[in-house]
Amino acid sequence: MEKFRSKIKDAFKLMVTKPLWVVGENTPIDKVIEKAVSRPYHESVIVTSKDGNIVGVVPFTRLLGIVYAERRLGKKMEKRVKDIMINPIVVSEDNRLLTAVEFMMLQQVYELPVVSEDVLSKNDLKESDVIGTLTYLEILRHSIGKPMVEKIAKNLEELKVRDAYRTITLQPLFLEPEASIKELIEFITLSPDHKATFIIDVKKKLIGIVPNQLILESIKGSILAGEPIVKTVKEVMMPPISVTEEWNLKDAIEQMLTSRIFELPVVNLKGKIKGTLTDVEIFKHVGMNIFK
Repeated sequence: MEKFRSKIKDAFKLMVTKPLWVVGENTPIDKVIEKAVSRPYHESVIVTSKDGNIVGVVPFTRLLGIVYAERRLGKKMEKRVKDIMINPIVVSEDNRLLTAVEFMMLQQVYELPVVSEDVLSKNDLKESDVIGTLTYLEILRHSIGKPMVEKIAKNLEELKVRDAYRTITLQPLFLEPEASIKELIEFITLSPDHKATFIIDVKKKLIGIVPNQLILESIKGSILAGEPIVKTVKEVMMPPISVTEEWNLKDAIEQMLTSRIFELPVVNLKGKIKGTLTDVEIFKHVGMNIFK
């Protein structure tokens, strides 16, 4: 496989900069959710022990899963970060970007802590060792901003939406505007590959989109107050945007970055929804083409 010049230090901090999103392992989950809504580009939170060692990460999707499970049982959220964290994957700023792509695709963790090469081999990495984080969106943004990762940039220009969509999310998630936020959370939790839910009227016309990040923002007050979640979908949905099969992947990811909606409906010329495209599908499809 050919070598690429770009390294992690060329791409990280394009969207996610310090301060890092770091919490202690004994932090209550509701406190993490309170902070999550103000960090839209983060994909996970770094977890540290009492002595400051990095001991785990919590992907954003796991937070939604906990909200749904606890609320379904009628419980207040009593879990702590250490109860749901997974093992961390740390990379050096001098690693190639393709190394990060491989890690992300293999582990399905899409934000990695970045350290300098001289501390990567330490047994106990601390928060102070982390110089930033790298997300898959930053890899894509780097490749469309400056074509230093030649093959990624070329794939984003040449590949079409039709090449990538429906490869992970086979069917869109649909709800009517009168549905409750609780129903929406259940939908997302049972379909963890989705990043948004499409809202349709009685004629099946697309009238809105609810990105996952917006769910946490809309229920934060109820969670912190220990109150029932009573809002409906129409109270929180955003105006709809879409792409067609003939869009190239570069334009699709730029649309996502501009709107901060990372799952878009794919429509035909009559506006009928044919499927759905997520940022992860773009990332994985481009990755698979690189490693052919």
